[in-house]
Amino acid sequence: MFDFLRKVFSTGPTPEESLVGFFPDMDAAIEWARGVLEETGTDPKTQFVRAVKDVREANPRLGLLAANHLVKQLV
Repeated sequence: MFDFLRKVFSTGPTPEESLVGFFPDMDAAIEWARGVLEETGTDPKTQFVRAVKDVREANPRLGLLAANHLVKQLV
């Protein structure tokens, strides 16, 4: 039922689907984000919003939902 509703009211790709064009898989995306945050010195657990911003600044083509999802994987 939920899949049906999601297909009917879909507003676009899921965060994971959005990342596919940028990275070969989710593991590569997570490692990239981890590297970005290590460079900026941002702790995603205590500075979540800043971490999302840093990830988006490193790759401006990433949407907010995709970057948010990516940082959640690091927490």
